[in-house]
Parts: sequence; structure tokens; C-alpha cells
Amino acid sequence: MRYAIVSDIHANWQAWTAVRDDFLKQEANAVVSLGDVIGYGPSPSQVYADLSRHCHNFVLGNHDAAVTGWLDLGIFNETARRAAEWTMLWLDEKSRAQMREWPLQVEGDRIMFVHAETVVPDAYGYVEQPADAKVCFDATDKSLIFLGHTHRPGVFALTPAGEIVAEEKTILTANGGARYIVNVGSVGDPRDGSQNASYCLFDDATNRIELRQVKFDCDAFLAELKLHPELEVPWFLRQRRDGKPKLARDHAINVEEIQRRAPTKRSNVKVVRYSLGGPGSATVTTAAKPVEKPQAPAAPTTTAKPGKAMMISMLVLLVVAVVGAPSVFLYFYLKKSRSSPMPVLPTAVLPASATPTSPTPTAEQRKRFELRATEAKLSGKQIVVEQKGGIPNIGCWALPDGTATWTATVDAEGEYDVEMDYACYPKGGGGGAIVLVCGKERLEAMLPQTAGWETFQKIVIGRIRLPSGSAAITVKSGKNRSPYLINLRSMTFSPAVAGSMPVTLRAPSTPVKSASHR
Repeated sequence: MRYAIVSDIHANWQAWTAVRDDFLKQEANAVVSLGDVIGYGPSPSQVYADLSRHCHNFVLGNHDAAVTGWLDLGIFNETARRAAEWTMLWLDEKSRAQMREWPLQVEGDRIMFVHAETVVPDAYGYVEQPADAKVCFDATDKSLIFLGHTHRPGVFALTPAGEIVAEEKTILTANGGARYIVNVGSVGDPRDGSQNASYCLFDDATNRIELRQVKFDCDAFLAELKLHPELEVPWFLRQRRDGKPKLARDHAINVEEIQRRAPTKRSNVKVVRYSLGGPGSATVTTAAKPVEKPQAPAAPTTTAKPGKAMMISMLVLLVVAVVGAPSVFLYFYLKKSRSSPMPVLPTAVLPASATPTSPTPTAEQRKRFELRATEAKLSGKQIVVEQKGGIPNIGCWALPDGTATWTATVDAEGEYDVEMDYACYPKGGGGGAIVLVCGKERLEAMLPQTAGWETFQKIVIGRIRLPSGSAAITVKSGKNRSPYLINLRSMTFSPAVAGSMPVTLRAPSTPVKSASHR
């Protein structure tokens, strides 16, 4: 079987889709994600949704652990912490709940997949030197260890003589007498001196390991990133001194700090062990080790004589028989008189941070839903459903009378974040003004332009309150704005998380164009 092994995508849509298209051309049979799907980048929801369609084998990275509550944000550097806090507002609770179930290790008979290290996987140490590799080799007997975390691809080999060698080849065959640590690099945040996405192809039939690099649209990624001032431009896109590439060591977490603190919530490593594969592959999950309960103290030895002990025991039995008989009779009488037995409900196991919820519908109780272009009722002389890139979208908003209306079924009343999948390139540059109306509720936003009419992107435009049941939702151009609006593929409504701040988009001060940043 041929595996595509990816790591550290970091919500970079352009890098992820480039790698995805490459491993599909290479006819990979299964995909393994080594973690840090999100963090740093501007497209967490979009990347996670598409990755989930292709990948069925996940490992928990430190950025994933942070947004799910498994890892304390206090151990992160300022840039990583701000990105994690921003991601929490943009990634829906369903996605975070799924991430909480990801294991820290995935392993087979001879292979291990882990995000950072094999010794204490949830300490997320960095394997950068031969000495680091030796510690990881000593902690397991696996012959092939795949990891990421440092964002720099490379291979350490442990020879039969016990020597650790840093391999410089990008294509090699795993020798049966040696053991290997393969760092697959980073898809979305390369720190190896290049601007290419890195990942690994591994063929378990031939033991062939290939570290691949794929070009992606850095300009489009930077333009999208700059729409969110909370996120910092990554090192590989910053101006370089003298134009010379150099390696970057930008550690997201303070390893000494996490080791100094109390054990994390996942200090008992959760391991998934199975034959890797695509959809429907059989899995066996080994849950985290339970904390061993202290043994009950042994009963104190008695110094009573056997005869006296026997008399005491008989007296106790007599009392129990006299007092307990009526209780037993009453129990069976009541049981018989019931029309139906009471069900025994399983006990819910909640995280330590969980608190009881109120009767008001929460984001978890409400459902996410999507409205597609083909489901809308159109009104106007020129507005039509057309095809761009093989996907239907609503276009030709050339006159101000153009509107699109959907009839949606809303699971429960409440606030919903609205994400649009659109392309926008109005005449004269700038963005497109849009208004979304549902009853008395109204949401206005200025959509940033994209690189062209066929260059689509997904952006959360804001938050609107919807009633429960059937609701009419209408989209039209804003007043006093150019009616030359957008190509709209779909809108997704995700339940807003209680306590989070609504997102408000503003028009960029200058048109977003292809920027030179090398």
C-alpha cells in the first residue's frame, strides 16, 4: 500500500490543495495526518473539511491539542497563542470535538506515526539533532517512525552498528537491518529554506520512502492571510536578508515549560493500533490508560476465638434476615406493579473543564447547514445559475434587482456564523457589498475581492440570528454599491459558540492584488 503522510498543514488552503492534488496523481492508497492541521493559517474550517474527505488516520498535534483544550495555551509563544485563540473562534465545535478523539500515536507492527516524539508524545519535544533521534529510538522498538513538528523534512537512520546518520537523500529504501526516523516536513509552513510544501510517500511493499516538495500559490495564501490582522505572516513569506534562504527554528511551545508543569490532561497516552487504510478500514482503539485505583486496605486480623467469631456471625445473619425480608418483599412488589421497567442510563464521562449546560439550545445542540446555488429562487433580469470550474454558482449580478432566496430549515433558534464560498472581482477593484436578510435580521458585509471570477475562497462574513423552523434567507447587493457583485457557490451556517465574538469583515484599504513578497 502507498501512504501519503502529511503534517503541519496549519490551515494553509493553497498548500494543502497542492499536496492533495499531487498525492492523488501519485495514486496514494491512504492518507495519514501527523497533526497540526490548524494554527497559524487563515483557513482552518476549509482545510479540515477537505482533509477529512481524504484522510482517515489522524494524530493529535500540539496546535490541535491547544484549540481542543487538551493543552495549556500558556506554554505557547505569543504568535502561536494568538493564532490558537483566533482559530477557536473560526473552527466549529463539531470539528474540535472530533479532534479531541485523535490519538497521540498511531502504530502497526513495525511502524509508528507520532506528531513530535516517541518518549512523551504530549510533551511535544523537538527531534532536531542525532542525540534527539537516539532518545526517540530508545523509547520504542519500531523500525520506522514518521513524525513532523519541526517543519523541516529529513531522515535519521540508526545503523546495525548503533551509529545515527542524517540521510541527505530524498528517496531511499528502508534497509531491513536499520531503523529510521522520517520527518515529513510541513505542508503549510515550511522552515527548510524553501517556499514549497513538503510531505512523504511511503510504499510498505517495497519500503520506498520519498520526501516530496510541491509548489503552491504563495501570493494567494498571503493575500488571504492579510485579511486577518490577528495572524502573523510566517517566516517563509517574510523578506530575507540578501535574498538568501536559511533554516528557521521557530518553536511554538516551550518544551521546558510543559515538562515543568503538572502532567497534561492526556499524559496517559492514547494509542490507536490498526491496519491503516481508507474509508471502512477496520480499527481497534486502545483508550488512554486509566489511573490505577489504590488497593483497598486488607481487613484487620481478629484475635477472637473461633467459637466466639462463629456466634457473632450467626447473630448478624439473623438480624439481616429479620430486617431485610420485608425490604426484599417490598422491592419485588413494587417491581411487579410497574407498567414498564425504568431504563438504566449510562453515566456520561465529561472532561474536567466541562460544566452543566442550560436548557437554552447550545452550539452543540444546533445543527450546521449549507445552502447551495442550485437550491435558490432567483429574482432579477440577468441573475442566473452558471458553471465555474464544474461547480454551479449564482452569477451575473449585473443589475441591482438581482436577489437569491433560499428556504432553509433551522434546527433551533440562535446565532449562526455565515461562511460564503464565492469569487469576487468587481470592476474598478475593491470588494463587493452584500446584504443577507432573514425576517427582521440583517447582516451586511464587504467581501474582499479574489484573484478572478473563477478563483473561489471561503470566508466567514459575520453572524446573524435565525428563528427555528422554516426561514427565508435572501442575499442581495448592498445599497449605493456597485451591483457587479459575486459568483456565489454556497453559504454555510454554523452555530455560534457561546461567548465568542462575532466576526466583522471590512473592505481592505487597497485592492488585494498579487503581492511580491520574496
